[in-house]
Amino acid sequence: MKTRKVDKIRECDICGKIGEVYYDMPTANGQWGNLCEECRQKQPYTTLGTKFVLRDMKLPSAEGILRGIEYSTLEEAFEGDREIKCPNCGELRLVEPDADYVFECEGCDTKVKVPCLF
Repeated sequence: MKTRKVDKIRECDICGKIGEVYYDMPTANGQWGNLCEECRQKQPYTTLGTKFVLRDMKLPSAEGILRGIEYSTLEEAFEGDREIKCPNCGELRLVEPDADYVFECEGCDTKVKVPCLF
């Protein structure tokens, strides 16, 4: 059975439950459906189909101008202003969560690009 990553887990076509994974596979009556883990184990052909797991929504570690800034979830990234650290002098500046522009550092006059998170 192959595994694919998805952004959203579908509900089980048999019981309606939404778990951590779902399977697109044949059921006992021959029809294919989206099944949760429990309903999958009750089927005769458990090796056929595709397993879908939730994609890791963590943002990658920041590089360059965002050195030292890291978010563990998308929700955390958009909770409030972001701190941008000047790579030259280390001075911090608060910017909006959706900021995507270049500013001049007040500490050393270096131009710093603030990349958009989405």
